[in-house]
Amino acid sequence: MIPDYWEDSERDEASITLTHVCRGWRELFVSRPSLWTRLDCRSIEKTRVYIERSKTSPFEILLDGNHIPSYCE
Repeated sequence: MIPDYWEDSERDEASITLTHVCRGWRELFVSRPSLWTRLDCRSIEKTRVYIERSKTSPFEILLDGNHIPSYCE
């Protein structure tokens, strides 16, 4: 499967981009919880979607002190 070959740094944007290719790819990528575990807390809506899609997979939370929005503090 394509995601198994991504660099970790590319996973976030690639996951989102590939859900827009076609309905089949969207269903495939959205149904794979491990693709939605990296939370950066830059967008509350994006964070909510990732939490929903990640199901019971453990999260990886990325915090950059220069870009932490107030809802993550």
